[in-house]
Amino acid sequence: MIEIDGRHSGGQSLRSALSLSALTGKPFKIINIRGKREEGGLKNQHLAAVKAIEYLCNAKAKGTELGSKELEFYPGIINKNKLNIDIGTAGSTTLVLQTLIPACLNYNKEIVIEVIGGTDTTHCPMSLYFMQVFCDFLYRIGLNFKFNIKRFGFYPKGGGELYFELNPNQNLKEINFVDRGKLNRIDASIVASKDLKERDVIKRIIHGFKLKLNKKINFHEHYVDTLNTGCFIHSHIHYENYKDGDGVLGKLKKKAEDVGIECAEKIN
Repeated sequence: MIEIDGRHSGGQSLRSALSLSALTGKPFKIINIRGKREEGGLKNQHLAAVKAIEYLCNAKAKGTELGSKELEFYPGIINKNKLNIDIGTAGSTTLVLQTLIPACLNYNKEIVIEVIGGTDTTHCPMSLYFMQVFCDFLYRIGLNFKFNIKRFGFYPKGGGELYFELNPNQNLKEINFVDRGKLNRIDASIVASKDLKERDVIKRIIHGFKLKLNKKINFHEHYVDTLNTGCFIHSHIHYENYKDGDGVLGKLKKKAEDVGIECAEKIN
């Protein structure tokens, strides 16, 4: 039994432990879950990841309650081919997926994972970062998969949906993170709920972005149906050896132009 003290960490310690436990078959116990956070313990997003991994690999778990600060996890063998996960809040769908994917690397059958919740929320990988950057790394290390953003979801209602299909016959290999190579191009995608169209939010975000980054950019504009108001910009940079990127969420009382400026400053 591997023992972990999470008093100095956040949710990533828990997520990594779940992934590696399912992958290696080794049980673990974690105490002081998310002890570094003001409100520690399992939130909906973390509990969704625990329940999903528990179901995925036929595990036995103790402490799987909302707010629990201790968890014991005894993994079994993966034999599922489909997971449908509803976080129930705007908790991060991308973080749940990042927990599940490593756990499936030794599985030699197709598996489909659908996660409902928040696709773009604070302090979490954004959906387009997941698609353009994280998935690019997965392709480069040899994973065979499909990924789709079926619906965007913002705080507080969530309702976004991600689809991930992992196929067998993985050919895992090393990739180069040291030398990124030459810059090929820069893309920027702006997503906003349809109720913001009258205020021309996307054009204003682009205007702010251009004020701080005087380079050739390929802009992609998307007004989408969501359960509540929200917007963001994500820019990803195509280097010779891999992609990089960053993004900024819109906030209440924050000017759309400032959202674009902040993103441009991050990647400049």
